[in-house]
Amino acid sequence: MARRLSAPGRGAGLRGAAPVPLPIGFAGLNRQILLPPELLEPLRNCLTGWQITPAPQPNAEVLCQIEPERGGLYRIRSVYFETPMEGLPAASAICALLADVSQAWCEAAPRTLGLHCGAAQIGGRLVVLTGLARSGKSTICARLCAEPGVELFCDDVLPLRSDGQATALGIAPRLRLPLPARVDPGFRRFVADHLGLRDDLYGYLSGARRAPHGQQAPIAALVLLDRRDGQAARLHRMAPAEALHRMLVQTITDLDSGAAAFKTGLRLTQGLPAFRMVYSDLEEAVALLLSAFGGAVALPPGLDIGPEIAAPPPEPAGPPVDPTQVFRRAGRVTLRQHGADAFLWRPGAPMLYRLNPVAAAVWTLLELPASSADLAAALAEYFPDVPGAVLLSDMRHLLGDLAQEGLVARQ
Repeated sequence: MARRLSAPGRGAGLRGAAPVPLPIGFAGLNRQILLPPELLEPLRNCLTGWQITPAPQPNAEVLCQIEPERGGLYRIRSVYFETPMEGLPAASAICALLADVSQAWCEAAPRTLGLHCGAAQIGGRLVVLTGLARSGKSTICARLCAEPGVELFCDDVLPLRSDGQATALGIAPRLRLPLPARVDPGFRRFVADHLGLRDDLYGYLSGARRAPHGQQAPIAALVLLDRRDGQAARLHRMAPAEALHRMLVQTITDLDSGAAAFKTGLRLTQGLPAFRMVYSDLEEAVALLLSAFGGAVALPPGLDIGPEIAAPPPEPAGPPVDPTQVFRRAGRVTLRQHGADAFLWRPGAPMLYRLNPVAAAVWTLLELPASSADLAAALAEYFPDVPGAVLLSDMRHLLGDLAQEGLVARQ
């Protein structure tokens, strides 16, 4: 159940009288957002096709609230966050706000789910780009924006109806900074020319071409990005079962049941061309996508499409930690609710850190710094039938995984 936020009173917060927050709304959402007036223009620059309005009504539920802190930083509270996020630069605060708006819009639209992916119209065909963390999705989406005739639908969340019709969100692509040294000089110039709101980690390509919010198109293909060092760019066929799995695990909005999720995923992927794109070089990957989908016909004769190949082995888990080492939650990380599921999330990062119920309980316990021995002792009360040695081993491995992902830090 989403909790309600209330607007702060006048004069609350910083030393002296705090600026009165600006209440705004978005067409299609009967919820309001409270933000400092100086962030309204940066927010507008990140959006295309959205109608920003005065708040729907004074007592409407507050979706999220951004408040100024000292040093030009901001705090954000959200109905989707377990706790407020503090010490955010403007770009990260806007990123968190846009994540809220994306999720809320998907939840409000009838029979619509939110798919964590990138999507671009190439040759008039909407190609969905998905992949695991660090597969290069955001970079490829940003690079596609530099191509004439390509329209970006999203680089993070795609609203998708069960009939396969997708809606552009009209949000500027976000790019990790700084760019790698090997990036093509032409793309580097494109980024410099279009870079808008930014911080030390990410920047929005506010001037980049993108489809306006509300533009619709049916999905034409699903491409799973699989970056492998030293591999030439090549498309490989993907089994329907793998396409269905990818569609389901990337869904960030709640479905009524497992059966409903399977039925929706099956409807979306049945007959949908699906591929795994193995690549190493960004320019080769973009050229392949353009040749595969940007011509008079999709997948033209003579296009080299390889057979199905196995997924690469998963990255090794983090090593188990010393049972006495104390850990705390890392900065800019919060628990974000998506229906019945919980994810650890930080602005600009993909929402891929899904927590099972035990891991979510551990995150709650880490409100105070603790060691794996402390956590195992706390959980022993709730799992009396599980041997203490097993609980301790599980906690050592869980903290190792979280530490490797930068979600917890040594105290």
